[in-house]
Amino acid sequence: MKEYKVIEVKFKNKNKVEEIMNDMAKLGWELTCMSYWSGWSTGLLIAFSRERKED
Repeated sequence: MKEYKVIEVKFKNKNKVEEIMNDMAKLGWELTCMSYWSGWSTGLLIAFSRERKED
């Protein structure tokens, strides 16, 4: 079974977004999708997934 995590990123710095994605990859998370939006502020929603570790 998979587990999912969604992170909201409000940084306009591309390098910071890459850093977050690389850090998540080191923890075993894979990028599932990204969504860009603008409204009151501009940001990204980044979704990750990985196989759930059984206890």
